[in-house]
Amino acid sequence: MALRGISSATADILLDCGASAHMFCDQGHFHSYTANEGNETISVGDARDVPIAGTGSVEMQCRLPDEIRTVILHGVLHVPKLAANLVSLGTLQRAGA
Repeated sequence: MALRGISSATADILLDCGASAHMFCDQGHFHSYTANEGNETISVGDARDVPIAGTGSVEMQCRLPDEIRTVILHGVLHVPKLAANLVSLGTLQRAGA
């Protein structure tokens, strides 16, 4: 399922029930950002480990049936080698969404 944002900065975000965390491939989406100083990686679906370049917050606008709501995702991993930006449904559920 694709989540279409209001601006190009939030377009083409995929809702992923298998992602362990929110992960964005484009650093331009981040509202706040801290570069990763270590060699942290995350394992992806094809069993590869890809580097995490940093973490931060992503602000996006979501179109609801009767309104537009601004949502801020915290703890988002910046993973440049991903092919898409992923919003983790499990992480949203654990946060009470």
